[in-house]
Amino acid sequence: MPLATKMVLLILLASVAGVLVGMTEAHLGHVIWPMAIGLCVIFSLAMGLSRRWVCEPVEALIRQLRRAGRSDRMDQLQCLPVDRHDEIGQIARSLHDVAASSIRNSSENKHLRRTLDDRVATAVNLACGRLEQLAMRDPLTKLGNRRFLMESLDPLIQSVQQAEADLICMVIDVDNFKQVNDQLGHTGGDQLLVFLADLIRGSVRGDDCAVRLGGDEFAVFLPACSLQSGAQLARQISALFAQNSRATIPREIGCNLSIGMASLQRDLPIPSTCESQGQVLIDVADARLYKAKREGKGRIESG
Repeated sequence: MPLATKMVLLILLASVAGVLVGMTEAHLGHVIWPMAIGLCVIFSLAMGLSRRWVCEPVEALIRQLRRAGRSDRMDQLQCLPVDRHDEIGQIARSLHDVAASSIRNSSENKHLRRTLDDRVATAVNLACGRLEQLAMRDPLTKLGNRRFLMESLDPLIQSVQQAEADLICMVIDVDNFKQVNDQLGHTGGDQLLVFLADLIRGSVRGDDCAVRLGGDEFAVFLPACSLQSGAQLARQISALFAQNSRATIPREIGCNLSIGMASLQRDLPIPSTCESQGQVLIDVADARLYKAKREGKGRIESG
């Protein structure tokens, strides 16, 4: 029953009861006690009906709203009296629709935020991975750089020592590279370095490590390789480079490769845990490289 109807009934009931009490009091000769008793009965009945019809439903609705407001779950909204046909039911249904829409929007926002966070995290990880790769690669030749070498060399040495295998270090330098830059320009010099990098990359095995140390100097590390096999690879690279240089570089420049080689087992026979062991191997090969240059260039020096 609508609250307005209930209030009208309460007013009519109080009015009729008041009239009856007045008529009874007049019929009894204006005696006070029937009127007092009647008024008390009317007041008590009106108060009881007001509480049952109005106060209790409103208080129950408030409690249910507080309970539903403390949760973001749809099943908590079932406590609202949406099946009532009075104003309390209308209010409950309206609040149920608003709360359900809010919960759905909140759930969608959380899902969207999680999805966005996942996508941002994935994008950041990819970007960091690409930046790390760029930081480990030489931008011109796409070979590893010194940072890549320093992070890879110690694990490589440890692995070959555990396998009781040898590690060959080959340091390669382009002879008369300054004259190439002077006559062909830096573009021509860069093209020559890219060709040499591609030549090295195409000549080594999958487990070998090739890096650009800087300028026109490269290093190649050959794990589980004998010094003889390393020397054969060095001769192959030198011969192929000479063929290209004769076709593209003026003859008077004399552009060849000088190569110095070192063997981990032969040149560093005592295993060491020193952090500079890899650098010592490079220094030995580099010293032999400069020995090859001093003795006429275009040579391979292995010891």
